[in-house]
Amino acid sequence: MPKKLTYLLSFIAIIFAFNQAKAACNWKNRTPYFYSWDSCNSNTKKANINAYVSFQYNTSCFKYTWKVNGNIVNGTYVMNKTITQNGTYTISLTVRDTCNNCDTTFTATKTISCFPNCNWKSKNATFGIVDSCSFTKSKPNFLSYIYFQNTSTPCLKYTWKVNGTTVHIGTTNYISYFPTQNGTYNVSVNVRDTCSNCDTTYTSSVYISCASKCNWSSKNATFYIVDSCSYSPSKPNFLNYLYFQNNTSKCLKYTWKVNGTTIYTGTNPYKSYFPTQNGTYNVTVNVRDTCLNCDTTYSKSITINCASACNWKSRNLYLYAKDSCNKNSNSSFITSFITISNNSCLKYLWKVNGVVKSNSYYFNYPIYTNGQYTVCLTLTDTCLKCDTSLCFTKTITCLSSCNWKSRNPYTYAWDSCKGNNSKLNAYVSFNYNRASCFKYLWKVNGKSAGNGNIMSYPISQNGNYTICVKAIDTCNNCDTTICFNKTVNCFSSCIWKSRITANNYFDSCNGVGYANSLNAYVAMNQNYNTSCYTYRWTVNGAYVGNKYYFHTPIYLNGAYNVCVKITDTCTKCDTTLCSRRVINCNNLALQKNGINLVKIYPNPASSNINIESSQASEYAEILSVDGKTVWTGKLEEGSNNIVTDQWARGIYIVRVKTVSGIGNYKIILE
Repeated sequence: MPKKLTYLLSFIAIIFAFNQAKAACNWKNRTPYFYSWDSCNSNTKKANINAYVSFQYNTSCFKYTWKVNGNIVNGTYVMNKTITQNGTYTISLTVRDTCNNCDTTFTATKTISCFPNCNWKSKNATFGIVDSCSFTKSKPNFLSYIYFQNTSTPCLKYTWKVNGTTVHIGTTNYISYFPTQNGTYNVSVNVRDTCSNCDTTYTSSVYISCASKCNWSSKNATFYIVDSCSYSPSKPNFLNYLYFQNNTSKCLKYTWKVNGTTIYTGTNPYKSYFPTQNGTYNVTVNVRDTCLNCDTTYSKSITINCASACNWKSRNLYLYAKDSCNKNSNSSFITSFITISNNSCLKYLWKVNGVVKSNSYYFNYPIYTNGQYTVCLTLTDTCLKCDTSLCFTKTITCLSSCNWKSRNPYTYAWDSCKGNNSKLNAYVSFNYNRASCFKYLWKVNGKSAGNGNIMSYPISQNGNYTICVKAIDTCNNCDTTICFNKTVNCFSSCIWKSRITANNYFDSCNGVGYANSLNAYVAMNQNYNTSCYTYRWTVNGAYVGNKYYFHTPIYLNGAYNVCVKITDTCTKCDTTLCSRRVINCNNLALQKNGINLVKIYPNPASSNINIESSQASEYAEILSVDGKTVWTGKLEEGSNNIVTDQWARGIYIVRVKTVSGIGNYKIILE
């Protein structure tokens, strides 16, 4: 079939289909029915506008768009909208047949008059304003009020305005207003009946003529400025002064400004000003009478031509600057200095990118990253009281930039809790194709912990660990440091085995330590916080010391149970170490040269002992086995009774010295 004939037939088919669809909609043949109504109820504050549409046709393809006064309202073939006030409402409905792609529109209007009308006129409102000028001129005010004779007030809400500014909103039907100056004041009140949802506005005005007036023109002000150029050009200044001939008020407050900048606020009618350079200075003074609450402003200008000029141009200023870029270094320098004639009074202030770096005539500033650096010098002549600023910009491009952020650094930490073999592990990586250039330095709580990209660090206690890794790019000669925290909580006890490095006992038999004594000490691992430790030593159950060591005298050979309790007050844990030491020293045997000096009975004893001595003693003492003296005195010839019922049970040594010798005797209390 020829192409032209094919196109013609296709076009005819499209027109036929369009006409078929148009005929299919044929809204008139569908017998549409559109109806609207309202559901007014005068006893409520609400009403409804309703509408309905129907067709004698398959409506499954229909889509409905309802609008009331142009606003879309939800609905299907039925619409319902709640309204709150009277008025005319326009209802429109657009029905679209989505199957045949066509639509039609229906409209209707409804006038609602079912809400109660406030009828403000019938309420007989009285709106008035009364001012105080006739009876109190010292503090003028006016009272504005409104009153309705034929209405109940609980539903009324008032919005008061004075000269367009809202001064009160609420249920009060009056206001009291205090004007600050004379003039006409327009007062309005909007009254809303919140029960009937309607409002009205009343307006009036009042003229106030009794407000206090400062009347500045009658005070005959004199405002003058005197400069010092004629008699003191070395330190120019000018004096500003304002004087009122007809004013005795002590309420005046002055605000002085020079070229728009406030230089003084207070009660002084004069002010001196010291300019730093020649030129015209605009002076203003605002005078406020704080008693009458009014003010006025006076202004004047003065030209100063005697200020010393530094004339920087004629002083042979020379500013020198260079950078020391070195591609083989990770830093560079900006060096700058200035030369100037007549520099005895000069002060220098150098800034780099706005930050002060030097106060000398030169500076040498190290830089570590490429970029633009603005160097400025403020030069001040303290004698002539003038200054100038010089700036230049240096762009540094010679430093290699690692740009660590773009390499996406990633760190991860974990612990491997295995009792005494626990470790803290960490890992770092960068998205960079030259990882062979990297070196790593790890630290845990400030201590070195490895130099690979993976770190494994032995730990022995719970806690918060700070992990830092310094990554060095040796190819680009730059580095960065990344720190993060890891909390370890895998130890259930203090693990004393790793904390105690030594526990030694010795006695005087081998000539070590104190003579005739039992000695011991513990040594603790310094990697732990040893300031948290407390110690309690006992010998045969008796307390003998509270340091990391102890020594106690011994007088008898035999077995001694030595214990130390170590407490970590920080981590709230403790351990006890005990050892049985057997003492057998020749120099501790009971001396026999005085063995028959005394007799002691009973032995064992309980509440008392008797010591019979054949002669009076020079001295006598009784000691506990750990070397503590429990009794001293002298023995009389004959029987000596000593009460022992308050002593601890155990072994005691009785030492007696007479002219015949010294005797040591053992007694037992049980």
